[in-house]
Amino acid sequence: MGRPDLEVINVTIISVSGSEKVYVNDTANINISVVSHNADVENVNISLSIIDESTEEEVFNNSDIVSLKKEVNTSISFNWFANKSGEFNVVVRVDPLNMVDESNEDNNNMSVQMIVHEWPDLVVKNIILPVDDVMEFDRVKIDVLVKNQGLGDASDYIVKLYIERVPKNGPRVMKYIGEKDSQMISVKGNSTSKVSLHWNKSEAGIWMVGVKIIVLEDQRDLNLWNNQNVSSKDLIVRSYEKNPPVISLVNVQPDTPEEGDTVTITAKIVDDTGLKTVTINITTPSDESREQPMVKTSDDIFKYIYKDTGEVGVYHFLIKAVDISFYQNDKTFEGNFTVKKDTTVPVVSFFTATPCVQVVGGYVNISCFASDNVGISSVRVKIISPTGSVSEETMTYETNNKYVYKNIYSVSGVYTYYIIVKDKVWNEVKTEEKKFWITRNVDDMDDDGIPDWWEERYGLDPMDPSDADSDLDGDGLSNLMEYRGGSNPLRDVFFENMGVRLKNNSLYVVMSIVLFLIVLLLSYIGRRMRW
Repeated sequence: MGRPDLEVINVTIISVSGSEKVYVNDTANINISVVSHNADVENVNISLSIIDESTEEEVFNNSDIVSLKKEVNTSISFNWFANKSGEFNVVVRVDPLNMVDESNEDNNNMSVQMIVHEWPDLVVKNIILPVDDVMEFDRVKIDVLVKNQGLGDASDYIVKLYIERVPKNGPRVMKYIGEKDSQMISVKGNSTSKVSLHWNKSEAGIWMVGVKIIVLEDQRDLNLWNNQNVSSKDLIVRSYEKNPPVISLVNVQPDTPEEGDTVTITAKIVDDTGLKTVTINITTPSDESREQPMVKTSDDIFKYIYKDTGEVGVYHFLIKAVDISFYQNDKTFEGNFTVKKDTTVPVVSFFTATPCVQVVGGYVNISCFASDNVGISSVRVKIISPTGSVSEETMTYETNNKYVYKNIYSVSGVYTYYIIVKDKVWNEVKTEEKKFWITRNVDDMDDDGIPDWWEERYGLDPMDPSDADSDLDGDGLSNLMEYRGGSNPLRDVFFENMGVRLKNNSLYVVMSIVLFLIVLLLSYIGRRMRW
């Protein structure tokens, strides 16, 4: 048995996730294979050092003690969390301190390069459909632009093509189940590549085109949400058939539209291969025409909303449907509707005066919301003052169908007002009457000298000034006198009322007392003279 010879046989590096490449934030597994020739050796030191080649700084080091059997390969593993990208020098040393007397020291070290890759970020940027007409049974070429937005290179990623028919009803959702082709693609970091995919033996119809990038377990991608995309345009494959579309269930609502009404025209339109266009041409009574597309809603129903019904008379319309076949088969339907003179009065949805109780000299704001199908011509407010005088004022349009008028009033009392609205064809509506009050005291709405709280307490009407002169308990005292005297207007209480009478008839009482004293004095003088 001679002296031992320690040798590093091999160093392998993989990601613990199974990928042969190591990416940023992966854990790299460094596996070292060591053998001892000629003899068994106990307690051999195996050290690992990882050096960043760009800075020549050591970013990791570790070591382990192992026992080596003669001519038996022994594996030692180290794990390093790769928290940065770049090129690294992995250095393995067996017996770095030369504790073992060997026959050959030249094979104790091995150095390998490890590259830590940045992550790629693949995006399906654009799906390019054919410009020329596509006929059924054609082989359709679809180009796809794939951009790598990441810093890392992407190698051998699979790009798949999906073709799915546009649903007749319900949402347009690509399910990515109708795979037609796939290709391998590699894209360097921060660059774009084009890949061509094909649909062999295409079928007639209208199709959604989707592309999806497949990321395998040992591959990386920063954002999986942008790995698929659907073409902004549909793929139309034309048929050789000659059957025209079928138009049915044409409906016009309302049955008898008036000036300014909105007219809705609907029709059910179907075709064997699919529809290219559905349009409607409407001609007014004055022979002006306009063509517009109809919008598909559900269950093959197409709809158009027409709002320009300002003329009285007959409107003619022509619906035209064209399919996507090679021959572009078409079908038309003619109809009409009659717009009658507007007899619908304007609508006043709300009107008010604020505040409803205002002091003399304060502003009162009268506002209303008015609308009409043909448009509003004028909005006026008629106001009747407490003296009976009548004024009619024009209200000003503010916004969102709101009209306003404000003014200051100097005469106290109750004011009555109502709104008059006239539309552009002279239909007129008058609202009900409402009231507001002008007073010298905001706490006395009817300005009768009695505060509202006192009238409400004893069942009087705060909006009726005449009840100040009434006598509810028949004691000869008015409600105003009872309020001023602090007595109950509902009960004839002698002692309460005596105070009120004295307060309200103080001059009479004084004169009565004076006359009484004069009578007593004269009586006294008469008796003295008789004596």
